[in-house]
Amino acid sequence: MNNIKNLIKERFSFENNLFFKRRLRENITGYLFILPVFIFIMIFVYYPVIRNLYLSFFNWRLISPDRSFIGLYNYRRLLNDPYFWNALRITAIYAFVVVPATIVLSLIMALIVNRKMKFRAFFRTAYFVPTVISTASAAIVWVWMYEPIGGLFNSLLSMVGVSGPGWLHSPRWALPSIGIYTTWKDLGFFMIIFLAGLRNIPNHYYEAAKIDGANRWKLFRHITWPLLSPTTFLVLVMGFIRAWKVFNAVHIMTEGGPISRTSVMVYYIYRQAFEAMNIGYGSAIANVFFVIVLGITLVQFWGSKKLVHYQ
Repeated sequence: MNNIKNLIKERFSFENNLFFKRRLRENITGYLFILPVFIFIMIFVYYPVIRNLYLSFFNWRLISPDRSFIGLYNYRRLLNDPYFWNALRITAIYAFVVVPATIVLSLIMALIVNRKMKFRAFFRTAYFVPTVISTASAAIVWVWMYEPIGGLFNSLLSMVGVSGPGWLHSPRWALPSIGIYTTWKDLGFFMIIFLAGLRNIPNHYYEAAKIDGANRWKLFRHITWPLLSPTTFLVLVMGFIRAWKVFNAVHIMTEGGPISRTSVMVYYIYRQAFEAMNIGYGSAIANVFFVIVLGITLVQFWGSKKLVHYQ
C-alpha cells in the first residue's frame, strides 16, 4: 500500500515538474517577445518623464554645463508668472471651444456618410484626406488662405461686399483662426471613429423603432445617441488631449502671436526650454501641465460612469 502511495506521489511530482517547466518556458518566451517594446518604452517614455522631473529642481541653462539645485523655486515661480497663466487660459479656451465643435461636426459627417447614398466611398475618402496631409504642408496653405490681402478667404468675402478680418494677424481672430484650421484637420479622424461606432449598432433596434412609428430624430435621440456614448466618450478624451497639446499649428502659423494671443501651453514650454534655454523652468511647467491634463482626463473618466451606456 505504501509503495502505491509513493508511486502516486512520484507520478504527481513528475507531472508537476513538467507542468512547471513548460509554464516557465512559455513565460520566458513571452517576456522575450515583449522585451524590445519594454526597453523602448523605458528609454523613450519613462526615462524622459523621470529626467524631466529631476531637471525641474535645477537652474540649468541649456548651453551651460553647470546646474545648481534650487528645490521648488521653479514651481513657486509659476505662481507669479503672468505668461504661464495666460498660456493656461488660452489653452483652456481653445480646448473647450474646439473639442465640442469637432465632436458635433464629425458626428454629423459620420451620420451623412453612413447612409446609403451615391459616391459614399468618395465622400468618406474626401472627408478623411485632411487627416493624412502633413500638418506643416496644410498649415502653410492655410496661412496663405488667411492672408488679409490676397488671401483666399478675404478674396471670397470681398466678392459679396464684406471686408474680411486680419485673421492670423489680428489679436481677436488669431486663436479662432487656428481653431478653424485644427477642426478641419481633425474632422476626418474623428469621423472614422464615429463611423465605426455607428456600424457597431445592431440594425434591428432601428427596425423595431420604425415599426413603432419613430421618426429620424427619435431614432437618433433614443437609439443612436445612447448606444454611441462609448464612442463619444473616446472621442471626447482624445479630443481634449489633442487640443491641450496643440503645438505645430501655433508654431507654424502664428509663433504664439500676435501679442501672445495664441501662446498655448506646449508652445510656452518650448519657448522657455529651447528659446530662453531655461530647461529647469520649462521642465517645471511641463510637469504642472501634465498634472492638469491628467486631472481633466480623470474627471472625464469619473463622469463617464453616469453618462456612458454600454450594450
